[in-house]
Amino acid sequence: MSDQKKFDYIIAGGGLAGSVLARRLADKYPSSSVLVIEAGGRPEGHPLIGPPMACFATHFSELDWAYFSVPQKHWVESQLSSGGDGGSAVNYGLWTRGPACEYDQWAELAGDDSWSWNGLLPYFIKGETFIPGSEPHNPRLHGTSGPITAVGVTASHPDRKYPLREGFAALLGKAGYQPNPDGNSGSVVGFSERCESWKDGRRQPASVAYGIADCKNVTILTTTLVHKVLFEGTTAIGVETSAGVFHASKEVIVSGGSYRSPQILMLSGVGPASTLNKHGIPVVLDAPDVGSHLHDHLALPLYWKLKKQGTAMGDATLGGPAYKVGLPGDWLAFSHDPAVPEAAKAEGADAQTVKHLSHPERCHTELFTSYAAAGPGARKYKTDGATATSMILSMTPTSRGTVSIASTDPTAKPVIDPNYYATETDRIAIRNTVRKTLESTLDTDEGRRIVEEELTEHKGTSDAAIDARVFEWGATFYHPAGTCSMGKVVDGQCRVKGLNNLRVVDASIIPLPLGAHYQATVYALAEKAADAF
Repeated sequence: MSDQKKFDYIIAGGGLAGSVLARRLADKYPSSSVLVIEAGGRPEGHPLIGPPMACFATHFSELDWAYFSVPQKHWVESQLSSGGDGGSAVNYGLWTRGPACEYDQWAELAGDDSWSWNGLLPYFIKGETFIPGSEPHNPRLHGTSGPITAVGVTASHPDRKYPLREGFAALLGKAGYQPNPDGNSGSVVGFSERCESWKDGRRQPASVAYGIADCKNVTILTTTLVHKVLFEGTTAIGVETSAGVFHASKEVIVSGGSYRSPQILMLSGVGPASTLNKHGIPVVLDAPDVGSHLHDHLALPLYWKLKKQGTAMGDATLGGPAYKVGLPGDWLAFSHDPAVPEAAKAEGADAQTVKHLSHPERCHTELFTSYAAAGPGARKYKTDGATATSMILSMTPTSRGTVSIASTDPTAKPVIDPNYYATETDRIAIRNTVRKTLESTLDTDEGRRIVEEELTEHKGTSDAAIDARVFEWGATFYHPAGTCSMGKVVDGQCRVKGLNNLRVVDASIIPLPLGAHYQATVYALAEKAADAF
């Protein structure tokens, strides 16, 4: 066998998690060889990978795999974007961790206390260089020398001062949200200043931030698709790719993301036996949970016509350099709704689910306002200097979906069924936050000073009117996870249960929905996984 085809470690996926693993393995074992195989291209120099506001143009670009869901029973078909270099090449840059109580539940589901909040906190700290905005810096919670710079809005540029900052803070207060000095402390209830992963107003792709191209013992193959993992019995020995076969003397790590990782496993003979048999794939391991338990954050935008021109993006008023270093907004707000666990109990959820949904630090929805037309409705409501968008996210969905394969063709897109908005619990969470937001914005003096009207054809706060908004403009916020869940598919060291020398390390192992935008979590889980080798 050619030495060019044999490596100690092979990482299938050069995105966020794969880049972290490559760097840490290269540093930890300098005499070992690491191969990173990435289906996309290199991020350096691409015009859409850099300026924060360019992220919206990545949809349906060459950076976007343009996955779509199957038609939904309770909603509509959805675009489910995925980009090269994982989410770090195309994401919206929000840097959030989520509530500590959810990581403690993760540890319960994994049967491994090291995945608790206290267990993961050192890895959150390790991965970041934190530059606080309005909140104080706490070295017990935040890092100062990690590869990823995370910066508060007010610290990002001295002239980045949005005219609606205080007005929307007042609206959040009217809606019942209390100020939270640090939304990344493990307690997210209330509203906090946004923290973003832009460094000097530029994107930080994971492969660049971690410098994997500088590692002499790392080989990077781009525009190369992994077809499947190869086995001898139940031991992973390499991968078959569009560029040929490569062998691993130590381990294969699948880091393809929540849609591609289960697809790769199934094409390799690891997955539900019924699915594998249907497509004539020899069964290496009957693993019924591969591709199951998909969860994602459904987002509903509410569009506002503002009273004053120039208070939002779209004209020269907010056109200077200070407003190009991040996305237009100031706050993230999270709320706990006692009606959510009550609804889950009424729908027959198990006692543990109801218990965890009832935790007072568990936040069922997120609300944030962008001073621009954003989301699917931006095709209709323009960024004209007087349009804003309030985005409401379902952060603890009880709906679960699946990822499967359409054929044995590795170039075929995975079959994705998120099963959005399938439970009354999820509908109640969205409806209640929509009502609270509409009332505080349209029915208070504070709101009327800022907003002229809601831009919608579905006026009112009835269930039907809110659901009509969801059916028209609801969309994924691109946080899929759970399809190779820890505790079911992988163990606490990310090893695939029942197999040897094979791990999965990416968002697909996250076993429950987290009240966070997942990039900070995936950096931390990959840092932690690297310590297990």
